[in-house]
Amino acid sequence: WELSAARATEVVRYLLTRAQLPADRLSAVGRADTAPVASNTTDEGRAHNRRIEIIVLPSEDPTKDLS
Repeated sequence: WELSAARATEVVRYLLTRAQLPADRLSAVGRADTAPVASNTTDEGRAHNRRIEIIVLPSEDPTKDLS
């Protein structure tokens, strides 16, 4: 779980510094072995499970300009 959370945190840090996205719009979640997309019994499966997923949610205020 720690590695998963660290990976997610690094992506958020990157987006904050490079893309200058607002901090209140980002969060990092590490899921570790709770949401695999492949079997963890092979090297290939473990490689598929080391991933970052970015989920974009609509603004709570539809009139807010996020650009």
